[in-house]
Amino acid sequence: FPSHDTVGGCIGTVTFSTSTVRTGGASLVIDAASEYYRALAPSGTKSYYRVYLYYPGAATTNPSGFLHIIGIGGQIGLEITTGGTVRCTTYNTTNATLSGATSTLTANTWYRFEVEVDAGTTGLPVKCRMDGSEFASGNGQVNPLYVFIGNYRNTHGGNTMYLDDYAQNDDTGSVHNSWVGGGGVFTLHPTSDVTNNCRLTSQNWADLSEIPQVDSETNLCELLSDNDIYTANLTDSSVAGITTGSSIDVVAVASRHRADGTGQAAFQLRAISGGNTYNSGTVTLDTDGP
Repeated sequence: FPSHDTVGGCIGTVTFSTSTVRTGGASLVIDAASEYYRALAPSGTKSYYRVYLYYPGAATTNPSGFLHIIGIGGQIGLEITTGGTVRCTTYNTTNATLSGATSTLTANTWYRFEVEVDAGTTGLPVKCRMDGSEFASGNGQVNPLYVFIGNYRNTHGGNTMYLDDYAQNDDTGSVHNSWVGGGGVFTLHPTSDVTNNCRLTSQNWADLSEIPQVDSETNLCELLSDNDIYTANLTDSSVAGITTGSSIDVVAVASRHRADGTGQAAFQLRAISGGNTYNSGTVTLDTDGP
């Protein structure tokens, strides 16, 4: 998932499935109201959002939301209806359903849903696609700030939804500046220690993997001296589900970290592959900050 602010992350009793999965190791399970993952929306004039939905069948009571774009003016939501279709609805001063909806979907099938929001045009027009074909459009009147992957509604339609392979773009830069399109997201977790300058002498890779996430002072790799280095091997790409000949568009290295002391700390992330080393910029952390 993309970065979130200090109020972000999983909201409600969100769980994960390792059996109903499109790619990678797990999918997000949504089976109740107010259950979602909150992230920051892209910052460009146009923003693009993609999520795969394992369609469980029609909602039985109220519509079931599975993607909500929240911002100044209201929100935009993709919802499964009681008629077995997916619609795009805006919640603002007009509370309008955008023109169009999908045909009745087939249960127990993965579908790709995408939304474009144009914050640079009067009315903030929205376009919605399923598997690459547009099914709804209109004025959204919402300038995106956050995106909620899951059901932001305070009601639920009585079905269990599985969401996978979320991604987002905006219109800045020379690449990845339009619709996300098809694809998958794969996560490679640490599997063994290589260079270990951590306070603990072994099994730091298991603490750093953090699946599920643990906010504990015992689950960490603590570097004590200047220029200390910790290096770990990661899951083999074939084990993670990346097949030979796959096209890799983006490789990202991420960590959760904090400074612990009386002054600021700085660090870099590195990726090593095929004899090449790639360094991030220097990240400065405030004292005892996240």
